[in-house]
Amino acid sequence: MSALSLPSSQRRFRIRALPLLASCLGWAVIAGCAHRAPKPTPYPKAAPPLASPAAAAPVTHYSRYTLIEMATEAAQSDLLQQVVDVRIPAAANTSVGDTLRYVLLHSGYRLCETSAIRDFDSFPLPAAHMHLGPVPLASALQLLVGRDWQLETDEGNRRVCFSRRDSTASALAPSTSGRHHGSFTGVTPALTSTRGQP
Repeated sequence: MSALSLPSSQRRFRIRALPLLASCLGWAVIAGCAHRAPKPTPYPKAAPPLASPAAAAPVTHYSRYTLIEMATEAAQSDLLQQVVDVRIPAAANTSVGDTLRYVLLHSGYRLCETSAIRDFDSFPLPAAHMHLGPVPLASALQLLVGRDWQLETDEGNRRVCFSRRDSTASALAPSTSGRHHGSFTGVTPALTSTRGQP
């Protein structure tokens, strides 16, 4: 329907409404441009600094909905921090030296062949050490040799060595576990039988 086919009263209304609509629209634009922005609120002084985008590790798509961070894990950088969970095969003649070699089998390290290691070959493995872990590799190795030995690594050759912490320490030092009180006297108490006694 064209504007000429409308009755004259409707044509006049449309013609008068058009300038009114244009002026309202103009005032709305002017009022919108004159709006004052609110003052920004200052951040608290104790706010932590934001990490820069350059410090963030790169991320890539692993699958459709999974993003992974492309960074090395701590155990990949420091092999002594890798977590091991080892069950030693039970044998009557398993030694601490054999167990050290078994624990180091897939760790990336090998054992130094020194007199200390030959000593470990003569130590029997305690039953409490048949299952180790999950613990870091360094802790497992230290647990196997005991607290009198110092763990040393040769990172260039990927070797693990041990040396005595204190050579003046007595071989029969008292236990510090709290189970035994007093010092070791070397005397075994006699076992007495209570059968037949009231």
